[in-house]
Amino acid sequence: MIIVACLFLIYLIYKVSQLERMVKKQQSDVEEMKSYVKVIMEEGKRR
Repeated sequence: MIIVACLFLIYLIYKVSQLERMVKKQQSDVEEMKSYVKVIMEEGKRR
């Protein structure tokens, strides 16, 4: 029983770390989009 609980905990921690990684990736993607949009806006202003 204890072994099962330990495995479950390890699984949970693994899933949480995966989620955190996904969130971080999404955040960096959003930052990239923001900078991309900023560049487009600057180009639009120049014209």
